[in-house]
Amino acid sequence: MEDSNVEFSGERIVLQKIKDKAEKPFRLSELKLKNIKSINERKNDLYKNIKESERIYQNQEMILSKKTKEEYTEIAKKCYENAGIEKFSYNEVEEWKTYMENPSNWRAQYKEIKKVEVSNWGRVRFKKASGIHIQKQVDKKNNGYLELDGYPSFPVVYKMVAETWLSKDEHQDATLREWHVHHISNNGYDQRPENLIWLRSSLHKFIHSN
Repeated sequence: MEDSNVEFSGERIVLQKIKDKAEKPFRLSELKLKNIKSINERKNDLYKNIKESERIYQNQEMILSKKTKEEYTEIAKKCYENAGIEKFSYNEVEEWKTYMENPSNWRAQYKEIKKVEVSNWGRVRFKKASGIHIQKQVDKKNNGYLELDGYPSFPVVYKMVAETWLSKDEHQDATLREWHVHHISNNGYDQRPENLIWLRSSLHKFIHSN
């Protein structure tokens, strides 16, 4: 198995594969993060004046307002700029895909949930007999990643998004170790599929190394 500390060429190409969209190639040099501490500090500055209850991951409206989308997109763009990433893109329309049918087959305590869906804006909704319910998300561990509030058995939300909306790049072979999900802008609150890419762990480590 290839050593996880190996240096890779910055010209190596990896593919972001959003389902139903054209593949987007990235050179490792385009994804490599520089001065992560500074990137995180600037990200926190962007969020500090937005109340937790007003952030998109707490929003339970069935349809996101234009204002909410514009505010979210503006922060996402600035995080790309702060990280030195040029290929920013987004989808203005919120769309939903099925993550799981009948999760009670997986966890008996979720028998009231008939279907779990994930949107391309990083939101999660449950379909129940009582209707459709958008789920609040929380940074419970204060580590920059979001979980479903009150449903600890589910994976962190960005993994749900990746498993629902992204395919893996088959050119990254198994010698590069297990799969990770990488946030392109290093903003864990930006869970859009456009900000996520499947990487083998060796490549992921390389991108985060100084």
